[in-house]
Amino acid sequence: MAQWRFETASECAIMIYFDGELSVSLNESVGQLNSLLIERLAPILIDLVPSYSSILLSYDVCKISESELKQALILLQQEPLEAGQSINPSLVHLPVWYSEEVGQDLERVAQQSRLEVDQVIKIHSGTDYRAFALGFAPGFAYLGEVDQRIATPRLETPRVSVPAGSVAIADQQTAVYPAASPGGWNIIGQCPVELFNPTQAPYSLIQPADRVRFVSVNQDTFERIKQCPEHWSLSEGSYV
Repeated sequence: MAQWRFETASECAIMIYFDGELSVSLNESVGQLNSLLIERLAPILIDLVPSYSSILLSYDVCKISESELKQALILLQQEPLEAGQSINPSLVHLPVWYSEEVGQDLERVAQQSRLEVDQVIKIHSGTDYRAFALGFAPGFAYLGEVDQRIATPRLETPRVSVPAGSVAIADQQTAVYPAASPGGWNIIGQCPVELFNPTQAPYSLIQPADRVRFVSVNQDTFERIKQCPEHWSLSEGSYV
């Protein structure tokens, strides 16, 4: 059973840490505890922010004191985390146009991996990735783990601007940039699907613990999805 501890983060927040090496099982424990906290402490919660191996718990100081909350957490530490407590994750299919036209690092990733470009594409799109955490930018999901054969270190000098929708690799992580921003990951393709929309709930298309599967599409399909995203089935991974 994963062990966790907590400490004061601010006058209205507690930081919860899990001990152990980062792994899928450890991250699953984070999700299980996150669900348990929602179940047991919902009336006093303001927000929960799960990450790779931690949870930031923000609470209403008008409803519970810090000492009372810590006592409640001590009691929760004595309970086992059950697999059933984890939120049922979604499988999200994201279309990707893998091309040097939009993936300026694709050829270099292939060369460093001693593979053909087609092999890199097949490997990257042949894995279901877990959303370990959201961060860096709204809607940015850290996905893993990337196959060791194509794991590529971050750029030594980050780019000033990476286009929105860029699909990239950094070591054993992969991600899609939801908006244009600085970035030091290796760009291998482009995704036409909007990942973050503050006018709808949930704001982020990908949620922690979700699984993401990249689907290779050609330029024509990419352009059609970009024009009519409602025709792309996120659950089936096909253009309808």
